[in-house]
Amino acid sequence: MQFQEIVTQVATLLNRDDIEDEIPSWINMVRLEMSQLDPLPEDFVRATMNTTSTNYQTISGEHIYSYPCDYLWHYNLTIRKPDNDEYALTKLDGRRFDNLKNSGFADSQLTATGQGAPTYYVERGLGFRLVPDANSEDYTLVLQYYSTPVEVSGPAEPSQFVRFYNAIIMGACKFGALALKDAELLQLYNAEFGAVLRRLVRITRHNRHANKMSRVKTLYDMPLAGAQRFMNVT
Repeated sequence: MQFQEIVTQVATLLNRDDIEDEIPSWINMVRLEMSQLDPLPEDFVRATMNTTSTNYQTISGEHIYSYPCDYLWHYNLTIRKPDNDEYALTKLDGRRFDNLKNSGFADSQLTATGQGAPTYYVERGLGFRLVPDANSEDYTLVLQYYSTPVEVSGPAEPSQFVRFYNAIIMGACKFGALALKDAELLQLYNAEFGAVLRRLVRITRHNRHANKMSRVKTLYDMPLAGAQRFMNVT
């Protein structure tokens, strides 16, 4: 389904012929909401940055690297050393790290100069810090993440339009009813949009399960008591 067809369908369902200029913004709002549920392959991005002072801000004594402005959520974060050795960084829980930091352990054992290349990262708001700090070493950070969908307003046809056109129409009607302050239509299309999303979640989960290799369960998968009953062992 093409963009203009979706616009026309939304205007028809809302029974308004004076809102076509506003509908594209509602469509983009739906696409953003749906991308958080099922990101599109074309929104997968690989970005790099160096661990130099120009790429971080010092906040409360910590060097904070910001996520890209179009960041939605990331798949992984790796670091590349000058010898091209690249490995994934392990995420540390921020609260636990702060507890260690307040106890003095993190500063003395994890963030001190000379502790080697960073092996962990801790999220800080819309950014992250490295543990230990990169200090003056020049490493390359590689972030593989899903970006927010590029806004559309014309004849462009993202694959989302083909795969989920019904959900986009229902969602745009929901946001349209909200903008028009029509409580009756809002209740109707909010329920319709929710139903479509639930179906999409079931389909997505089914496909992910179907694409995985099945494994036959063994006794090692059972609790000890269950295995004993199965083997008739007391």
